[in-house]
Amino acid sequence: MDENSDLSGITKDNVTYDTGTNVTAVDGVIIVDMASILLGNLEAALTAPR
Repeated sequence: MDENSDLSGITKDNVTYDTGTNVTAVDGVIIVDMASILLGNLEAALTAPR
């Protein structure tokens, strides 16, 4: 994604994403590097009354 991407049409209800992973072990050696992306808005959870 670049800085000129138009994200104005994105809402919480119209996005798609894949979850999960497939791993194939070769010779018993598994090296995994993972990154994650937060799906949602933490602002609402952090500012909600308790």
